[in-house]
Order: sequence, then C-alpha cells, then structure tokens
Amino acid sequence: AGAVLLPADSRRFWTDAVFQSDRVGHAVITDNQSLRGVLARLLHAVDPGLPWLVVAVAVGVLGLSAAVAAALAGQRRLPHAPAWAALACAVTALLVSPVSWSHHWVWCVPLTLLLGAEAVRRGRARWWALTGLAALLFCSYALWWVPHSPGADVPPELRQSAAQMLLSAVYPAAGLGFLALTAAVALRALRKPAPYEPGEGPGRLPATGRNSQTAPRQGVPGQSAPGRTVPDQAVAKE
Repeated sequence: AGAVLLPADSRRFWTDAVFQSDRVGHAVITDNQSLRGVLARLLHAVDPGLPWLVVAVAVGVLGLSAAVAAALAGQRRLPHAPAWAALACAVTALLVSPVSWSHHWVWCVPLTLLLGAEAVRRGRARWWALTGLAALLFCSYALWWVPHSPGADVPPELRQSAAQMLLSAVYPAAGLGFLALTAAVALRALRKPAPYEPGEGPGRLPATGRNSQTAPRQGVPGQSAPGRTVPDQAVAKE
C-alpha cells in the first residue's frame, strides 16, 4: 500500500536509505548493543567497517548452526528444544544487526525464563547460577554507567576506557554466552540416542492394524513367523 501511495519515497527507501544505518545515529553510541556497536567502541571508530562484516558473518553462521542443532535434537532428546532454537535465532539477529537498540533486547525475558526452566528441570546449582547471572546482567543497567550522549557531534563513547567498553558491551557478551551454551547443550543432546515412545523399544515392531495377529509358520502348527503379520481373515483361510 505504501509503495502505491508513495512510489518515489518507497523506491528511495528500499534502494538507498535502507542501507544507510547511520541515519538513525552513530553506530558507536552505547544505545547500539550489536557487535557493530561493540567493535566501533573497541576500535574508537564511528564505523568499524570490514572487521564488523567479518565478525558478523562468523557469528551469524555459528549462531544459526546452534539453532539448527537444537531443532534437530528435538523435544525428546532436548527438553525445550523449540525455545532453545528460537532464542538462538533471535540472539543471532540481535548480534549481527547493524543497529540493535537496548530495547530490542527484550528477548532477555524469555531467555532468562528458559534458563530458569532448565534450572528447575535439572536441579543443579550451576543452572541456577546462570539464571541469576542473566537476570543480573539484564537488570543492572550496566551499559548506562558509562559516559554517553546520543545527540553529541563527537560521541563520548569514542574515548571509553577498557572497563567502560566492557560495561557497554554487556548485552552482546551475554548473547554470545547464550549461543555458546545453546551449542553445547544441543551437541550433547545430539550424541544421545533418542528415547523410545511408549510402546516402542528394541525388537518391538508396530502392529499393522487393530485386527492383526501373527501368522503361523508353514508346516509348523502353533508356531509363528516373527515379524510377519496378516489380518484375521487371512489366518482363518489358512
């Protein structure tokens, strides 16, 4: 509808403006909690350029691979597998995006809930520690403890110290940690055999119908051929 009503503006946006991420502000500002923002502050550059592209491609491939591994593990080998996969995709997108504002990290809520669910299921102290750490990082507002001024001509983030750069990268650091955790639990689950559904098991064959029974062996009355099933009518004819 927008393209029909405003064709010239639509063409300008989709062919030019959409690729100019700096139109929404400098990549270096603290508000930008993507890898591009982290690298801009680390390199003290308004635009990190090629280094960001290389890192974004690598993280994108590894993050989506972790999501695929979680999906392949499935609910039977990895409880909450769909949640692991979906959150891995979301966190990967936040990391590789040119601009991920701090409020885009609302995915921290289901992420923390997933860690809490795993802590309840596993009952291990380290999972409770991970849940608490995630809640602390996302609720601490640590990224706002550093000098920042989004409207400044020369962003103060260009003069951050090492400690300040660490604080202003707290969300991406948590995201990278979550992707590493997803990869670890998914690969471990994939190495385990899938548990059998009720009624399944080694050496058990599913029935072919409600009214099926094992056919007797030819020439040996009363004995059955393992694995061969025929309908009742066929048995009666024999």
